[in-house]
Amino acid sequence: MRLRFLSVIIAVLAMTLGCSQPRIDQSALDATIQAGVRQALLEQITPTPSPTFTPTPKPTATPTTIPTATPTLTPTPTPMPTATPTLTPTPVPTLTPTPEPTPTPSLSSIVGLVTPGVVQVIAQNSLGSGFIYSYDEKTEKIEIVTNHHVIEGTKSVKIRNDQGLSLDAEVLGADKTRDIALLSACCVSESDQFRVLSLVDSSNLKSGSSVFAIGYPLGVDSTVVTSGIVSRRFFQNTNSRWVIQTDAALNPGNSGGPLLSSDGSVVGINTYGIVQSQGIRVEAHGFAVASETIRENIDTLPNYQIITPTPTPTPTPTPTPSNSSTSSSETKILAGPFDVPIAHSTTSISGFWSQVDTKNFVTSATFTNPYNALSSGSVGWDYGFRFRSNSRTAPKSNDYFVVYADPSHDVQRWYHNRYQWQAGIFSGWSTVNEGHIYTLKTQENEKNTIEIRASDNNKALVLVNGVQIAILNLKESASSGDIGVVHGTYTNNSVQGKITYVTDFTVWSN
Repeated sequence: MRLRFLSVIIAVLAMTLGCSQPRIDQSALDATIQAGVRQALLEQITPTPSPTFTPTPKPTATPTTIPTATPTLTPTPTPMPTATPTLTPTPVPTLTPTPEPTPTPSLSSIVGLVTPGVVQVIAQNSLGSGFIYSYDEKTEKIEIVTNHHVIEGTKSVKIRNDQGLSLDAEVLGADKTRDIALLSACCVSESDQFRVLSLVDSSNLKSGSSVFAIGYPLGVDSTVVTSGIVSRRFFQNTNSRWVIQTDAALNPGNSGGPLLSSDGSVVGINTYGIVQSQGIRVEAHGFAVASETIRENIDTLPNYQIITPTPTPTPTPTPTPSNSSTSSSETKILAGPFDVPIAHSTTSISGFWSQVDTKNFVTSATFTNPYNALSSGSVGWDYGFRFRSNSRTAPKSNDYFVVYADPSHDVQRWYHNRYQWQAGIFSGWSTVNEGHIYTLKTQENEKNTIEIRASDNNKALVLVNGVQIAILNLKESASSGDIGVVHGTYTNNSVQGKITYVTDFTVWSN
């Protein structure tokens, strides 16, 4: 815009200066200049629109045709089948059950488990108990722990249990001081006939811990269970052994049987009991050799010295006149020998009396079986002795010892019974003691010899066919009395018309 304005001014000046024409009127010139200036100012205020530039189109270049390259064919890959995804199941949360307390096994259930491991030990001169300590699957041998005093002096041993196990046994070793013995018996193939019992450390027992005893006391034919607590546990210096004292009832025949903890583990073997101290009767004083002593010594027990007992001869004395001079220390015949038939009675006890009144004595007789008590349809029989029979002075009583063959018993039995009365009136018939007898002959016409030795200590030793089977307690019997042989102390143990023959019935002083 400024260039245009300057161009106008220059043109006016040129026309003024360079023109050869005659002088122009000055006022006209000034008007012209002013008009030009005005016009230029107006143009400056109102701009003249610039013409629109129209570009000259360039000719379009004809493109050179480039041959299209033949594409190299890329082989289309064979589509692989898309693997079907394995569905992972959503885990169901495991419900954690609320723990329930484990019930404590009952004593009866534990007894049922351990009873097959308890055995009766039958020696020549005593009966006791034991427990199965080990089993060898190759040899099928079992080992039994018992007390030394159960098998002391015996040549042969048998063992049996409630499950029908019955075997001969041998003594592997025995310790008299600690009163331990180890037996072996063969062969056991039926697993349901026995059980090995676990011998555990008893040092964890506390006073008041529950324990129970299993065995065959008093010669019974099945196990007896008694329970109690541990009274104390102590070391017995005189016998170099640990001992457990318990108030569980222990009786003769329990010896060698197991004392068990509440879970059925063996903590000791029952050995002895105290029933009297300084003339005072005591109760609940049983003692067992503790398991520690057994475990420490069982594999190193001294060899057992088999002692062949001197057979007890059946006396056949030469009759001696009653006035023959003998020293007071010599045994003399008080009555007999007698050979007598005892006719059976179905209503009362039958017998024959020696007419001897004595406290201490030895008596012996041989009995011939009247019939086979074990045959089908047969009735039983019993026979033996009546002694210290006294109806004149208190205590008025009769003691009986009889052997009993009965078809309902697998093993025959013996009984010590007592008949008492006061003021001439019968006051009671009681069984003082009883047990098994394994040496009894039961066939018709077979013979059994019974011997009783009563002494000052109110004890009586009983032998059947030369084998000691019992020691009788005579403390509550009469102080003295008659001695006789009897048959049929039990109901239905007689057959009318039958006879039991007795030979060599003799009574000696003792």
